[in-house]
Amino acid sequence: MEITNEDIINIIEQEISRVLENDNRFLGDLEGWFDTKGRRNQYIKHFPNECAVYLTIVPKGSEYYIDMIETIGEDCGRKGYASQVMSFITDAADTNRVSLTLDVASWPNGPDAYDLREWYKGYGFEDVDGHPSEPEMRREPRNSLDEKKKKKKAKTDYSKEKKSGLHGWFSRQGGKGKSKGWVDCNTCRKDKKTGRKKCKSCGRKSGEKRAKYPSCRPTPASCGTKGKGKKWGKKK
Repeated sequence: MEITNEDIINIIEQEISRVLENDNRFLGDLEGWFDTKGRRNQYIKHFPNECAVYLTIVPKGSEYYIDMIETIGEDCGRKGYASQVMSFITDAADTNRVSLTLDVASWPNGPDAYDLREWYKGYGFEDVDGHPSEPEMRREPRNSLDEKKKKKKAKTDYSKEKKSGLHGWFSRQGGKGKSKGWVDCNTCRKDKKTGRKKCKSCGRKSGEKRAKYPSCRPTPASCGTKGKGKKWGKKK
C-alpha cells in the first residue's frame, strides 16, 4: 500500500488534534476540581481551617510542567492536603494520557530534597535518565490494566511442598531458634531492632497454649496472604 503525502498530512493532523483534545480535557478537569484559577496557570484548592494548596502547572512542549505545589496556611502542613491535590493531578493525567514533569527543589522549613523525591516517586515520578543527582523527574501516564497487575494480590509460595512433599515442609526455616516447618501467622510480631517479622513455629510444643487457633503459612512474608480457612485469626 502506497502512502501519499496527503495521507501523511492527514495522520499528522489527526495526531495533533488528539493531543490538543487530551490537553483541553486535562485542563478542563483541573478547572472543574480546583476552587480557583488564578493568573499564570495557577490553581488553588481550599481546605478546612483556612488552609489551601497552590499549584502552578504550565505546558512544556507536549508535557505539563509542575512549577509549584505548596500548602499555605498556619499549621496546615502534613495534613495530607498536598497529597490529595497530587492524587487528583496524576489521576487526571492518566485519564487524559498526559505526561508530567517537575524539578525537585526544597525550601526553607520544608522537607529536604530526598524526602520530596521519595514523595514524588510514590505518585509514579521517576528520575530522568535514572540519575537521582539530577533535579528533574518525569511521569508517564499509567495504563489502568498495568495498575491492576501491580495491585494483584501476592500468592503464597508452595513450591517446596509441591516438589518435596513433607521434606519440603520441614525444609522451611520455621519460627524462632532451630524450629523447622511453617509458621503460625497469629503469633507474628515485628522485631523492633531489625524491622523484620518474626513468628512462632506452627507446631506447638507439648502443653503450649495459644490465644488463637494456629494459622499456618510457609514463611512470615506469606502471612500477608489471607487463607480461606474459617478459623483464621479466631479464638478457640
